[in-house]
Amino acid sequence: MAQDPIFQNLEQVHTYGSPLGSRAKSLSEAMKGFRLGVTGPKTLQPNLERNGHTFFVRPQLNLSAKNCLRVRQLFRLLTDKVNSIPTFCRTTLDPRLYTAPSENCRTSLIDNDNPFIPILTNCCVSVSGWPDLTTPSWTSSEGMRREAYSIVDGVMENYEAFDLDVSFFNMQDEPISQLFYTWEKYATLVFEGKCHPYPDFIAFNEIDYNTRIYRLVMDKTDTYVSKIACCGIAYPISLPSGDYANFRQDTPLEAKKDITIRFRCLGAVYYDDIALLEFNETVRQFNERLDTEVSEGMLGSKSSSFYQVPVEHRQAFSFLIPYIDVNTLELKWYADLSKPENKVAYDYLNKLKESEYYKPMQGVLADVQPKIINQTGAREVLV
Repeated sequence: MAQDPIFQNLEQVHTYGSPLGSRAKSLSEAMKGFRLGVTGPKTLQPNLERNGHTFFVRPQLNLSAKNCLRVRQLFRLLTDKVNSIPTFCRTTLDPRLYTAPSENCRTSLIDNDNPFIPILTNCCVSVSGWPDLTTPSWTSSEGMRREAYSIVDGVMENYEAFDLDVSFFNMQDEPISQLFYTWEKYATLVFEGKCHPYPDFIAFNEIDYNTRIYRLVMDKTDTYVSKIACCGIAYPISLPSGDYANFRQDTPLEAKKDITIRFRCLGAVYYDDIALLEFNETVRQFNERLDTEVSEGMLGSKSSSFYQVPVEHRQAFSFLIPYIDVNTLELKWYADLSKPENKVAYDYLNKLKESEYYKPMQGVLADVQPKIINQTGAREVLV
């Protein structure tokens, strides 16, 4: 007499005791062949992804004192208060000023080794306007019986111009509005000839007010990059400045929560691994020591001056640098231990690990943290 099977877990119940079939192997079974009544939407796992991150690369404006003194609208940037919003805007948009002693721009409000603008990433509410990829086609004219034929007639890459609308949370003192006003005003002043780019940009015929917008879509654990998209170049073309001058007597106190900036973009890159390499290359160009450690294979080792911050400790560090592992697609966050703020947090965590309270807490964290399987760009499907 056959003995009834003993199910050890829920997966075995689905595999042997349910007509729906295995949930863990539903993807491979849907690929291999027709399993009528077994696989389908009831067993296939939905594609769960996190919104991820939106990164804006810093432009290379020339906001030196000589340039700012040419136009009265830029006079306000020349303040002697280092940790002020005007200095923050000026140094964010012109990274060279941070290391120029005569400019008095060594502010503690920015990390000059960071190629991105953190305040835009932190306050980004929405991004809309990315175009879809399409396959161009040509269709012949109809014949006598209205017959026609069609063929592919073009490339799939997107090199067209399009606009992105990006909404940001509008905080007190409006640093984002001031940042974009300076950015857009400078671009128009270069067009008028009232301000001049740095000599190397003139020599190489490059535009200094361009940025690039990266969109990183993360997996459900917020650890690995599921998709990456970016534009070729972009620059802001709008500033909601008229709204603050409007008046209504019945709203004496009103919170302007969000502001929307429109970017003119050229080209969109999807499903192209070169975006991963260009993202990392941008990080390395702004951080010479990180570039050296990557070249020598020291990044992530014990002798590295950069500490890879685990998920549960990221909020303890002030300045983090993103870097994508192109082999596993893991988005790693590194803390530069040469910065005092990061060194203090690092030493505190090391002392915490030595305490008697840390080991029980580690057990709790292990239960709370999701089980992450090492992924690659072409991860294996369970069969």
